[in-house]
Amino acid sequence: MAYKTSAHLTPDDAAHIHTKLTAIVEDRSQRQSLMIELRKAFLTQRSNSQQRDISWEFDFKGWLNFWIDSGHILQRGVCKGEYVMSRFNDTGPYSKTNCEIILSTDNHQQPQVLAKRAATIKLRPDNWTRSDDHAHLKDRSNHPKGRKVVCPDGIVYPSAAVAAEAHNRTRQSIAQRCRTGWGGWHYADDERELLNA
Repeated sequence: MAYKTSAHLTPDDAAHIHTKLTAIVEDRSQRQSLMIELRKAFLTQRSNSQQRDISWEFDFKGWLNFWIDSGHILQRGVCKGEYVMSRFNDTGPYSKTNCEIILSTDNHQQPQVLAKRAATIKLRPDNWTRSDDHAHLKDRSNHPKGRKVVCPDGIVYPSAAVAAEAHNRTRQSIAQRCRTGWGGWHYADDERELLNA
């Protein structure tokens, strides 16, 4: 894989870039700060490309001209409303002929990006659904990590959350009482351990 290492500009290239940037940013100190930020951004993007094992065919001059010509050099970023350099179909090298500058939100909505993200989603138990992030709240008595709770009256609840609702307490306070044995509260599986001891 070929990586062009030049992150520097020749004097002629610098003069050309200076002319282009002057049209965008008039203040000299702001222009100098922008060039420092852009050089860091170039090096970061090139390094990220290398870490992801994606070929990088831009030198600093080509990368900078690509961004300036897009008209979005001051809106670079990954947040909503900002622009990113995206490869066509998320394949091939980062090069002038295989990239475009698009909104970050558009890049996240491309089918190949969604497919990659979907492949990394951790599978959940059958009684949970991907669209409902609070599925565990629907069936508090059947939570995959729920432990049965025994209150001082001897009533067994399927979880600390159910016991908390019945006793007008928080789930955390019931769990704390069970861990410490306060007032006769305990987990049902702790009862078995006590009997075996």
